[in-house]
Amino acid sequence: MAEIRREALAAAEAQTLKCRALVRELAGLVRDMLDHGLVPLARVPAARSLLERAALFTE
Repeated sequence: MAEIRREALAAAEAQTLKCRALVRELAGLVRDMLDHGLVPLARVPAARSLLERAALFTE
């Protein structure tokens, strides 16, 4: 039973690392879009909020 738990924990940790990498990439894309003025003004607050949340998740 302990071995199954260890394997499940290792799998969850691997998924978390993959998710963090994906969030980091998406945040970079949002940041680039903001920097280049490609985000509609009405969506800028949401984009900034996403960047803040991404930073918390990837720390």
